[in-house]
Amino acid sequence: MIDIFSLVRNIGRLESLRDELLARLKEKRVIGQSGGGMVEVTCDGMKDVLEIKIEEGLEKDVSMLSDLIVSAISDSQKKAEALFIEEIKGLISQFNP
Repeated sequence: MIDIFSLVRNIGRLESLRDELLARLKEKRVIGQSGGGMVEVTCDGMKDVLEIKIEEGLEKDVSMLSDLIVSAISDSQKKAEALFIEEIKGLISQFNP
């Protein structure tokens, strides 16, 4: 169980840790895929889309391409969220007695 009083006493440290966490997450990369790798989307740990790679020839079917892009973005953002949760767990564990 988290000691809320410890958190309050350490609010300055928490703010510093938050800033460090956000900086680390901006540097981390996750890759989401769809269509068996025909579309790949790279996000940082903050879920920002950084790059989209599309297999040649997919531009001929715009409807399918659109679906694959959306799916790959969703996959990469889910991975980024899982990364964020793991980082937060590590941060919180520092304040457990």
